[in-house]
This record gives sequence, structure tokens and C-alpha cells, in this order.
Amino acid sequence: MNSSIRYRAASSVLLIRDSIGADRGIDVLMLQRPGGMSFAHSWVFPGGCLESQDKSSQWLAHIFGLTSAEMAEQLQWPEVPHSWWLAAVRELFEEAGILLAETTLSKDELADARAQLLAGTGDFLSLAQEHGWQFDLSSLLYQSFWIAPEWVSSRYATRFFVAPMPCGQQASPDGAEAMVLQWLRPSESIARQEALKLPRPTLENLRLLSQFESVAETLSYLAEGDKPSMPAIWPKKVSGEVHLSEVCQRLDALNIVFEGDADDAE
Repeated sequence: MNSSIRYRAASSVLLIRDSIGADRGIDVLMLQRPGGMSFAHSWVFPGGCLESQDKSSQWLAHIFGLTSAEMAEQLQWPEVPHSWWLAAVRELFEEAGILLAETTLSKDELADARAQLLAGTGDFLSLAQEHGWQFDLSSLLYQSFWIAPEWVSSRYATRFFVAPMPCGQQASPDGAEAMVLQWLRPSESIARQEALKLPRPTLENLRLLSQFESVAETLSYLAEGDKPSMPAIWPKKVSGEVHLSEVCQRLDALNIVFEGDADDAE
């Protein structure tokens, strides 16, 4: 692995709910990326790059459920570990309109807050401070860490989190980075992987979810499961085929940057 390559730090959320219907199972929220951006026309989970605002120490007044030490231990990453969780909740709110926080805002007021965020007239931290939002980071279960190989042009280092769909909210696409949103059964998505143009990390995370029959079972399993000591999974080509292997080197040896610091990245 080439440690001189700059990888863009990113977070993604597998938002799940119990399936509506007679059959037991779970649905996961997925979106289709538009043309002209990374993973164009692919179906993926809501998410995006970490931004400088996600690092702010002011977030510490708005988060609970996990200490900085606990987050750093889970991620094997000591530098502002809360930024990965905050990027996940911010991107979910931006792209899908789902806020993973207790709020007294009405549906219209929540939509207005999101519109401010999308228009750039208000940032996520300012909105949290204005409305007193508190985020229980323990409700977002860290699941996996994928780093794009050198032969993939979109070089992201992405953390994946799993969270339950909050009551009383409804997902809607932002119309820019998420053109369409849909609740999909993991097993059905896997069966349609070519039609949905599923990236490998998306596919592997769907395979994980496909073994569970309820949100409660999913969250219990993930909460009790051991966190891998080397959480990065590396897809590599061997004789033209893609294989998976763990990254066996210190994560701090990787050149992972936040958005804004990566303008000249490859």
C-alpha cells in the first residue's frame, strides 16, 4: 500500500428499520448517486466526506453516550474521533433529511433547518446550538472501515455506522447528491447488485445486514461484537480478480485528510 496517497476521510450510515409487511426482516435506506460525481448512478448508503466543522471541540457540549477515549479505541484513531460520528449524522441529515437527535422542531421547522444547511446559510454546528440538539453517539454503532485501493480513482477512507430509523421522521432526497431514496431489503439488493451498481463496501455491508431478522437483533449483535483491531479492509486485484484482505499496518501511517485539506489530493 502506498502511504503517500492522500485518502479522503468519509463516514456513511446504514439506517435500518423493521420491514413493513408479513415477512420478518429489516430494510436499509439507500440512495442513488447522480451522474458526474463519485459512484455515479450507484446505489449506496447516505454519507460523505468529513469537514473541518466536524472537528470542532464545541461539539462536545452536544454529544453523549461515548467518551472520546471510547471512540478513539473503537476507531483506533486518537485525533478528534467524534468527527467521524458527527460527519455521519450531518451527511444523513443533508442527504436524507433524517436527524439522529431528539428535537422539538415540527416537520416544517426541521425541513427549514435542513434547507439552511443545504443552502449554506447555516452550518450544522450552529443549527445544533440554536435548537439545542443533543446526539447520542452510542446509538450509531461503528461497524467497518474501508479504504479504496490505488486503482480506484475515488480514494476514500470510509467508516460505516449502523443506526435505527428514528420515530416520526420521513426520509427525502436532497436532489443534488441523492437523487432517489428507497428502503430496500439487504437480500434483495444483493440479488440486484449489478443493476444497482453496488460498490464493494456497500455489498459487503449489505451481506452483514442480510443475516438479521429485526432491528433489535441487528443492534444487539453489533453492540456486543468485538471491534477488529485492524478495522480497515483492503480490496486488491490478484490475477484480475478482486480479493479482500486486512490492512496490516498502523492507521496513523496512512495519509488520511479531511475535506478542505484534500483539494490537491489525487
